[in-house]
Amino acid sequence: MNAFSKIKGLTKLDLGKYQSSFVSANRKDNRIDLSYYFNAETKHLFAKIFFGKFAQGPPNHVHGGAISAVLDESMGVASWINKFPVMTAKLTTEFLRPVPLGIDILVEAWVEKSTVKKVIGKSILTDSAGIIYAKANGLFIILELEKFKEMGALPDEYIRHL
Repeated sequence: MNAFSKIKGLTKLDLGKYQSSFVSANRKDNRIDLSYYFNAETKHLFAKIFFGKFAQGPPNHVHGGAISAVLDESMGVASWINKFPVMTAKLTTEFLRPVPLGIDILVEAWVEKSTVKKVIGKSILTDSAGIIYAKANGLFIILELEKFKEMGALPDEYIRHL
């Protein structure tokens, strides 16, 4: 099964005005090009990613920090879209094999568990054949929306659905 078949039929998410993140700024600057998709039935978030030449770490391969950033943000977006306004407290990334530059990659992220104050997130990074390149676990702290507003980080339209 092609891993990208998981996003077939899903609508690309519109992040609206919130496109100032290091990862999801949707820049075409040869770093990270990313599109999010959400499966409302499974509550899993998907990110179709292309790492360009300026995301390089080892020769012709993606920098580990870029991989971790994408896994982290995907778990965060999965939390937010599932109505948990969070910030990362702890991120653990397991690198299983080097990620070549210039190929389409898919991240799948989801909320594994939640409490009143915490969310545990999981994510995996695979290629079209389903080969797993990296996976991550995240601990996220749920904050009041007022805290985010005080930071000036989010426009009202972005948090309206919460």
